[in-house]
Amino acid sequence: MDKLEIDRIRQAVKSNLNKDAILTVQKGRNKRVTLPVTIESAHPNIFTVKVDPNAVKESPNTPRRFSFQYVDVLTNSVELVFDKELALVEA
Repeated sequence: MDKLEIDRIRQAVKSNLNKDAILTVQKGRNKRVTLPVTIESAHPNIFTVKVDPNAVKESPNTPRRFSFQYVDVLTNSVELVFDKELALVEA
């Protein structure tokens, strides 16, 4: 894996702390989940997001927080879009 690419992703996440984003997670064969989230924290190897409570009213069992590794973005398992016009981190 390219360390420079992971550093770029880490920096993009850190610069968008406490900002809204759109998270898309690949859940397997042609299954994707897209949720509005807020970037909650960024650590050296992982970042956490908080799901918008209005997005999961119909599914009370959906977790409200998720954590991912930066490599998840690099390997196309996770996609983060920080701005509707410009995708800073796109998997």
